[in-house]
Amino acid sequence: MPAWLATLNNDTLSDKTQWTWAEGKGLKVWNANKRPPPILDWWCGEDIDVVIVTSTCLQKSDSWVTKIRWHTVIADEAHSFLRGQHNKRADDQSITLNTWSRLQTHTKSMFIISGTPFITKITFDFIAITKSIASNDVRKRWGKECTDASLKQLFDWWVPAPLTDKLPPTLQAAQEARRKAAAEVLSKYTLRCDHKSRIDREFVLIDYIRQCKLMDAPLQPIPDEVDECRKVYGQ
Repeated sequence: MPAWLATLNNDTLSDKTQWTWAEGKGLKVWNANKRPPPILDWWCGEDIDVVIVTSTCLQKSDSWVTKIRWHTVIADEAHSFLRGQHNKRADDQSITLNTWSRLQTHTKSMFIISGTPFITKITFDFIAITKSIASNDVRKRWGKECTDASLKQLFDWWVPAPLTDKLPPTLQAAQEARRKAAAEVLSKYTLRCDHKSRIDREFVLIDYIRQCKLMDAPLQPIPDEVDECRKVYGQ
């Protein structure tokens, strides 16, 4: 929460050197954790750009977030609350996931943010995170391969990478084709950046690998340490 608040405007930053916005600029934020919004009519008389909440607001079947039309919904650390449990039946969803499904129909766009989207097993996490991005009807417009049925078919007979090497060559090739197909599906709705990406002509990422210097000259041991090692190890 502090990180988001510090990014959206400068109000929480007393040190001007840490400001991310020019003076007088920034987004107007309603922190619903400190100031709960009145149902349906919460923005009357308010000029608000962003409403910031936590995932706990999804844990009610009649959550107020599903009673408002949103322009954009962003879920940060989405893997922690939008995956569900892989050992439950598909039709046995939690209140959080059911609420999220309704919220999908109340917004123009959704963004799912996660640094670790696959944390249990890829066959489950891949499908769960994909479903959280948009409803099946919306994903159908992206391509048949993005639908619930196609995602399930994509991961039928999936073999984890460590076991793939033990398969016959023909089955190894089939598994590699499945992995490539999964990557192609994922790329349809993934925002990515690399060391070539720029914003306002500035690089988005720092290429630390390119900055590394190869030091192939061996380190010279300190004579006293060499003598001590000889005494300890008898050499």
